[in-house]
Amino acid sequence: MFIKEEIIESLCLDAGEHRVKRAKEYLEQGRVQITEKKYENENEFEVHAKVRGTENYYTHVIIRKGEVEDLICSCKDYQKNRGACKHTIATMLAFKEEKRLKEDRCGCIMAASVFL
Repeated sequence: MFIKEEIIESLCLDAGEHRVKRAKEYLEQGRVQITEKKYENENEFEVHAKVRGTENYYTHVIIRKGEVEDLICSCKDYQKNRGACKHTIATMLAFKEEKRLKEDRCGCIMAASVFL
């Protein structure tokens, strides 16, 4: 299981450098909590999160056929621009990181069991 890098890159391009920088800071500071996820494959998934900013913001990202089908955030930036904001970018980065860590742990567990 993984997320196509092209999806993240497209969202980051849409959001702009400043929003991406802030999203990465939110991720590093542990401000992103994935609250729900549905993962079929790299082209079909959706993720909901709560992101702590000046208040709690709620995000929902839907990927269908490898493309962003829908993107929602409760923040003013999203409400004004209807595009990727730092909270939706942080959500996707957290989801990507969660998937990578899960895969790493599975790999380590499987590798360790070989020696038992």
